[in-house]
Amino acid sequence: MLEQLSPLLFQQKLEQQFKEYYRDMFQPQGFVDKTPGIAMLRMIPDILLIWPQAKIIFAKRRGIENIDSRLRKFPHVSFEEHCRQWQETMMYWYSLREKLDQGQYVEIDQHDIEYVPEKATQQLADFLHLSPEQKGQMLQRFQEKHPEKTRQAYRMEIKSLDEMAWSKDEKLYFKKICSEAMDKFGYSYDSSYDQHASA
Repeated sequence: MLEQLSPLLFQQKLEQQFKEYYRDMFQPQGFVDKTPGIAMLRMIPDILLIWPQAKIIFAKRRGIENIDSRLRKFPHVSFEEHCRQWQETMMYWYSLREKLDQGQYVEIDQHDIEYVPEKATQQLADFLHLSPEQKGQMLQRFQEKHPEKTRQAYRMEIKSLDEMAWSKDEKLYFKKICSEAMDKFGYSYDSSYDQHASA
């Protein structure tokens, strides 16, 4: 039987079953699947084969704030592993986005959602072709709701690497592991957040 099996046909059958599963769950309307991390990024080429019209929103964050937040949220994971995961995820996305069409994805920085929600809202509204009403609802959500905050009263502070309550060795390790992604995405090590602002 295996000799008679067409790999392409087998793949198409699997893709069809996957699409039917989502259609049964969500009916005719669209759906949003929020699955962060590099595992999901690795699935994007397959997702675009199944849903060619899919829209990819990559929510990025500077390594300093990301790792600071992850240390509070996942204290059982080592500092070194958090650094490696951030670097790996950011660099994988950096290489992947070069293979995507401009209209397939948008990058949104969590800094913008927090401090300039109008800018983030406009980016997403343009990308998703939202109506004025939908755009207004999104802006209101960004201004009032913070579901992913590590703790309710926490507001993301923009600190320099030197200001972080990390050991000297941890700061050196961060630079060693994360510098490539920090540079590629234009992030600074000071409180300006990005290199353009600190130039």
